[in-house]
Amino acid sequence: MQRLALLLALFGACFAQNCLITVPPAPLSANGLATAYTQTGCAMNDMPSFVQGAIFDPQTGQISVYNPLVIDAGTQPGCAPLVPGIVQGAVVGIWFGTNGDTVTLVDRAGSLAAGFCVNGFTDPITRVLDIFGQFAYCNAVNFFDQVKASPLVTPPPLGIAGDGLPCPTSRDFFLVDMDPSDNVVTAYLLLNNGLVCQNTTTNFLAKAPMVANPLTNGSDERLVLVYYRALGGCKPWTGVDLAEAVPNLGQNFIGSLPHNEISADRNQKPPIALIPLNNPMTVVNGQPSLAKTNLYRIAVGQNRAPTVKEADGTQFCFFFYTVQPLRLLKNMGTFVNFPSPDPGAGNSLYTFLAQRFFNSFGADGLDCINKLQIPQPGPITITLDANGVAIAALVIPPNNGPQGGNPLAYTTPLLRNQAPAAGGWSTTMIVAVAVGSFVGLLTIVGFVVAFRAHRVRNFFSGVRDGIATKMRS
Repeated sequence: MQRLALLLALFGACFAQNCLITVPPAPLSANGLATAYTQTGCAMNDMPSFVQGAIFDPQTGQISVYNPLVIDAGTQPGCAPLVPGIVQGAVVGIWFGTNGDTVTLVDRAGSLAAGFCVNGFTDPITRVLDIFGQFAYCNAVNFFDQVKASPLVTPPPLGIAGDGLPCPTSRDFFLVDMDPSDNVVTAYLLLNNGLVCQNTTTNFLAKAPMVANPLTNGSDERLVLVYYRALGGCKPWTGVDLAEAVPNLGQNFIGSLPHNEISADRNQKPPIALIPLNNPMTVVNGQPSLAKTNLYRIAVGQNRAPTVKEADGTQFCFFFYTVQPLRLLKNMGTFVNFPSPDPGAGNSLYTFLAQRFFNSFGADGLDCINKLQIPQPGPITITLDANGVAIAALVIPPNNGPQGGNPLAYTTPLLRNQAPAAGGWSTTMIVAVAVGSFVGLLTIVGFVVAFRAHRVRNFFSGVRDGIATKMRS
């Protein structure tokens, strides 16, 4: 059901929202980019959909961004889109995302063929299309092929985050969930009359009294930017926004899916989170599909997996388990004070990420507990309030040794050889933390200490109440 279980937890949706997006003619041209896409089946003020465009200039190696507008069918743009300037020989790529359950591309005058658009996997025998879910793309394969072949494309180094580790990328197991590299970074302006504008300085200044709220796509790609703001010490790679029409204000630089993915391709060190076979967006009739998985991989600039072994879901689960809970716990003191990207899912960035991992790790996500053969409920458990919002999270990173819940004991020699080295926890080291609205729980091997949540928030700055802590770096 393509992420339905997670969406129910994140957004409280009661019914499936199947969004149909009509692609305008000649979508890779300047006029095509400036023509609004129309949406049916979903409403932009409730379950919006998004389009991300990028333009690669092979003469300079520069990647610019132009995010086409999506509007409800039967309406007009709230602000007239600016026609972007595109140099001759430039390569255009387009990616789609939605806050509904699925997005299906609809042809208009041959637009899907003209844009080399891919909505999912088409069975070569039955010709039946199995869509990805919340994701689709046009000309993305050619875009990434051209970018990767160019010696002029030079993403900046990642830098070191505030926790002393490399800044995460879209292929870092610290950041991913059950369907990595999904959706887009695009944002729109929703006006109080229900119309939608591109999110530019020009449009905001012109429509400021009418701007109701920004529309953003819940995605791994946008979460890169959230992590960078929360961790500190990180700066995203961005490109010039070609939809901006105020040259005297200077060029506006914004992030994009291709910027994130190219940076990850060049900078991410092992273990690298590539699209696995058990990604809910790449299965066919609930079964793993190497062909569909590779169709998704090449859409975000990843190499194809030559065999199922290179896209193994158990291997993905292993690194998901060994990397994310530990670094999440390491940053608990920071994340608990950082706003949640979705207040309807978690009351802080910490609880948001905890419930995201919990849903991804379980049977309705990647089914990692069964794949790794580890005890229920896994390394993270959450507490929900009456509205289904995560208000507390218990994080127990894997310990060393088969009796300590370490998945090394349940995985193949291949996985053990690829695993990052990790030291054990002593009886004076934190192994679990839960944070609630008023009361925090600190679990130390052998006993439990309860104290006020504000002390949890400040715990990592030093010693509180005579309890010495030590974090594994």
